[in-house]
Amino acid sequence: MRWWVDDPGRWEREVLDMGRWFPDWEYGEDIAERDRLTAQGVAREKLLVRAWEGELRPLPTAHDEAVKILADLAADRVVLVERAGVLRHHHRCAAAHVVPGPLRNRTDYEASFRLRAHQFAPPAHPKVYALQPWLGPELFRTQGHVNGDGSLCPIFAPDEVWNCVEGTLARYLRTGVSILLAKHLYWQWTRDATGIGIWPGQRGPHGLLDGILGSMRQSPDTQCRCGSGRPYAGCHMEPDKEFLRLQGVMLLLDSLRGWGDASG
Repeated sequence: MRWWVDDPGRWEREVLDMGRWFPDWEYGEDIAERDRLTAQGVAREKLLVRAWEGELRPLPTAHDEAVKILADLAADRVVLVERAGVLRHHHRCAAAHVVPGPLRNRTDYEASFRLRAHQFAPPAHPKVYALQPWLGPELFRTQGHVNGDGSLCPIFAPDEVWNCVEGTLARYLRTGVSILLAKHLYWQWTRDATGIGIWPGQRGPHGLLDGILGSMRQSPDTQCRCGSGRPYAGCHMEPDKEFLRLQGVMLLLDSLRGWGDASG
């Protein structure tokens, strides 16, 4: 999979950037599956991918600084990121930093994640998976920022533009995945304490239906949300329309059942 042929310096930039930001990550190759559009519909294809694996600890171990970062994420304020993806509180931030009680007295801010990242040929974006602790597709409809295939859905700041042509994997990890994992800890810790997870800051799409509706609000020429690199019109648009049609049928059946119950 020599996808750097069109950009001879691309692979060198990838390796240098990973060495600079995530020096302890190991490189290898893996077999992955991805959706491919065929005449019969969307099919799964296997392909060789470049893979990296390592640890990412999104929060600093210092109690006060970790609390400030969690509060900043809840308020959608700017945070900084350092080597290995560790977030740092912005030194110019003078705002009040208030977090729910379950987050103030923790002693495990150094929580880390074992991640595996797959790199595909551009224009497809990377896929990052949390191996330990496991963040799987069961969070797709609850937490809302893990995709149906188990890959993480990174969160980028409004002024942080990432695209598969110019952005490297290291930048994808530190500007999107680090913030996502810190927000996940906020959600997980509040859920552990109260039974209801609080998602800090803007939530974004939540679940498949919101993802589909978000895609349909954009131009059909926009890159498909699945990460294939293809325009939405040539990828998941038709399957999405079929999904919505079936959803409409199910809603109609539910309403008829409710009407029958009420009339009986």
